[in-house]
Amino acid sequence: MNATPHLAALLFSLLSVGILLAEEPAPAEKSVDDLGQDDLQKLFGILRERHVQRADLGPDELNRAAMQGLLERLGFGAELLEQKADDAGSTAAPAFVAETIAPGIGYLRPAFDEAGLESATEALGQFADEDLAHLILDLRIPGGGENFQPAADLAELLSPARQPLFEIQHPEAEEVTRFESESAAIWEGDLVLLVDASTGPLAEVVGAALRAQPERHVLAIGEATSGRAVLYETTPVREGLALRFAVAEVLLPGGETLFRKGITPEVVVELEPAVRDDLGARFAEEGVARWSAETPRERFSEAALVAGVNPEIDYAAANHGRKPPPAEKRDTVVQRAVDIVSARTFLEANDPE
Repeated sequence: MNATPHLAALLFSLLSVGILLAEEPAPAEKSVDDLGQDDLQKLFGILRERHVQRADLGPDELNRAAMQGLLERLGFGAELLEQKADDAGSTAAPAFVAETIAPGIGYLRPAFDEAGLESATEALGQFADEDLAHLILDLRIPGGGENFQPAADLAELLSPARQPLFEIQHPEAEEVTRFESESAAIWEGDLVLLVDASTGPLAEVVGAALRAQPERHVLAIGEATSGRAVLYETTPVREGLALRFAVAEVLLPGGETLFRKGITPEVVVELEPAVRDDLGARFAEEGVARWSAETPRERFSEAALVAGVNPEIDYAAANHGRKPPPAEKRDTVVQRAVDIVSARTFLEANDPE
């Protein structure tokens, strides 16, 4: 077994705490990736014999440094998880929501469980009956990575029959697991995907699979996803500790991997995670439109004149001597999606050609 990657990770971790390699004639930082096996062994020997903290560089510390450096290099390809007896698992996904939020525009925030798939099937069927031309698919949903069948099931609802969706490729394996749609889409139209760093592996695969279909018009809005679309395996290390690591890549029909790449939206809209989560929790009970559409302040108008009231005076009196109240928070990602779709619909309806 080639030990160079292991040693390189160890040296990377040691160097990250304050040790720099020197090259003549001037000091310069050097990448451990440029070092060979002999270089690494020699450097370890120097550090263990002459470093000011050489007493702390025993076998246990070197092994910890090696693991720390390796995990840092692998990023979210491998991570240590602390497991508690009452641990409910990964971050809870937001509740399923389906709503017509504007004329001709449907909104769907799916859930990747059996009940969620049934609800999505019913909602998409209703959107089709209403002849909605546009769908905002909110994929700002964490979780997943151990089983990608739910991602295939959801993508199938929006894909034509016999459409390749994605495949799972294990390293050095001759066979791959392929997913494709078996039946025609329940709803057909233009898609707008909402994504950001909270988009988990399942949601990320759904979005990428839909964007990869050449005949679909799919626009992504929000922020870049993290690129966690890999098959994970979790192995217990000891009681209370487990290692979660990637064992296979998810590939699109063209062979493109999402790992460490993710989805880059065409329209970037930033939203504070705390605001997103707070408003997202209210979507199921209070409606999406309530927390995504602007509510203009009432102004003086002909109707107010007839009613014998003046909203301008009432507003000024209520805020006399103090700053006007701050505007309510809005999910600006959903708001921007509605604005873009509405503008496009208007332009197409008024196109002289």
